[in-house]
Amino acid sequence: MAKSAVKLAISLPPEDFREMESHRRKLKTTRSAVVRQALRTYFQARRHQAMVAQYVAGYRKFPETPEELAGFAEAQLEVTATEERN
Repeated sequence: MAKSAVKLAISLPPEDFREMESHRRKLKTTRSAVVRQALRTYFQARRHQAMVAQYVAGYRKFPETPEELAGFAEAQLEVTATEERN
């Protein structure tokens, strides 16, 4: 954990609190550790979503040309043929 920490008070619905407590007990960890991991997972998922959105936007802006698609199809057939022989 960082050298200094900021304390945070949050409100949870009772069912979320019970689920967190159950999870925490099974892992033998603290509430803070559970919340930290949940936030890290959330932030990682958000970064991933942003990257996927950028990827999709790039392909929408610059889609493959028919020639590129034909090349991909040829390469796929070659790989498939090679795999079938092995």
